[in-house]
Amino acid sequence: MQRPRWLLGACLWLLCSTEVWTATFKLALIGPWSCDPLFSRAMPTAAANLALSRLRSDTGLSRGYWYDVKLLDEDCSASKALTELGDMEGYGHAYIGPFSPALCHAASLLAQHWEAGLASPGCLGADWPNLPPLPQPSRVLFSVLRFFRWAHVGVISAPTDLWESTGQEVASALRALGLPIGPVVTMETNKNGGAQEALQAIRVADKVKVVIMCMSSVLIGGEDQRELLLTALDMGMVADGYVFIPYDALLYAMPYQDIAFPQLTNSTKLRHAYSSVLTVTMASDQSFYEAFRQAQINREIRTAVSATEVSPIFGTIFNMVYFVAKAVEERRQAGGGHWVVYGGKEGRGMQAKYVVLDSDGDRFVPTHTLAPTHTHGPVGSLKPLSHTFIFPGGKPPSASFCWFSPEEACSGGLETVSMFFAFLLFCALIGAFIYWIKKYKRKASITKLILTLDDIVFIDTQVSKKKMNDESIMRSLLDFKTPLRSIARSYILSSPENSNIGILEGDFVWLKKIPVGHTLTSVNKSTESLFSQLREMRHENINLYVALSPGSLSDLLADGDIRLDWMFKSSLLMDLIKG
Repeated sequence: MQRPRWLLGACLWLLCSTEVWTATFKLALIGPWSCDPLFSRAMPTAAANLALSRLRSDTGLSRGYWYDVKLLDEDCSASKALTELGDMEGYGHAYIGPFSPALCHAASLLAQHWEAGLASPGCLGADWPNLPPLPQPSRVLFSVLRFFRWAHVGVISAPTDLWESTGQEVASALRALGLPIGPVVTMETNKNGGAQEALQAIRVADKVKVVIMCMSSVLIGGEDQRELLLTALDMGMVADGYVFIPYDALLYAMPYQDIAFPQLTNSTKLRHAYSSVLTVTMASDQSFYEAFRQAQINREIRTAVSATEVSPIFGTIFNMVYFVAKAVEERRQAGGGHWVVYGGKEGRGMQAKYVVLDSDGDRFVPTHTLAPTHTHGPVGSLKPLSHTFIFPGGKPPSASFCWFSPEEACSGGLETVSMFFAFLLFCALIGAFIYWIKKYKRKASITKLILTLDDIVFIDTQVSKKKMNDESIMRSLLDFKTPLRSIARSYILSSPENSNIGILEGDFVWLKKIPVGHTLTSVNKSTESLFSQLREMRHENINLYVALSPGSLSDLLADGDIRLDWMFKSSLLMDLIKG
């Protein structure tokens, strides 16, 4: 009898030690079967037995073992479930589960210690000895978010340990990929307004328009999701362009082939609210409901339960058991090895194809496909189909500042290395600008080191008793910006031929004439720059540098040819006293 077409394609090997082969191969299923309707209605024992039945009918495999399946229940409390893991040794040669991401790390280490295989569809990390055989849900989410260029994402969880821990792990896994996830909130359902409070936390968050819902889907009986979506509709968030992504649909194949969901058919309001839901789920060639009914008709499943009453997680359990058992049979013929699950080529494990679904009334319409990772690169690529996803409130804005590289999406706007180089480039530009400004000012200042006769007002100190009756001369002197204007009034303007005393920018200066025949050495650029810096220095204990004059103060005092009037001498003495 052939396997149903909705089985996932995969490659998964279990390396088994020949020394411990027995007639019975024990498989242990670990899951929160009694904690959530999603799992309680999955009929895990029936799913496992159906997988083993199909395995025995596969003529391409040896029938060397009789498989025994043991159901191990995770406690609804994450802390209690963690302590109970240590007591599960010996129940199986291979373990399938746990489904809670919070337990994956501990379960992986314990399975390694027990030398047992471990495969879990719920684990989000890949840095453990036993690798999850399915594509990590966080990687699938990342591929979708990268395609739509949505970086800012919020998470809302149902108020149970299973979904709260799942929400935290999902947020951590996406942050590790570079997305600025937040806020991460729990929707309290034991009080009025719990959904509104959770949605309000999302609403006030900056730039967040995409919400990951960690709770059971309303289409398979999840009441928490129903309340959340209806509240979002009442708050106007659907019209405002918010998009909601159900996390649980990543763990199974949501039926979407010509299936009408009564939850949407019977509620116009919920149908309107669900139009904002973007569903990402495993692709399949046949509806899970149809495959389940066919198995009932063939009496492979002996139950009268309606297919629509069974959780699609049934199919995931079927796939996990079937492929682990198939790997054991294949590996038995090869012989050797240890009880460790190896996740296929390059650790990629089972390669499932995913599909993005849009709601069309009470039905689903595929809009994109996500190819298996071994076909299109390390994280897969989204391929649009003929039907376009319709955003009832408009498509959320793209995060244009993010690079969305295959390894890093964005970290506070940019991934770390890009941020570092962007910062260096910014500093270099600022530094170059400041250097150019200083160089320009310095160049402008240096030009003032070369003075002309027009820059100096010469005065004749020998005619200080003369009256200054020329109003234009008086006005010019009074315009000088110097505290010695009262002294300046006693002088009269002169020329460089009969005076070596002048006023430069409001200050008295003394000049020495250089006879013709003497050669001045030109000042180089570095010296000009130094003089420019000296002119900018201002302090009460430092004399103001005006311009370049060859020689020193000693040369000035020792030179008998230089005539110093008493005004200059008194000014020099005052400087010596103050200094």
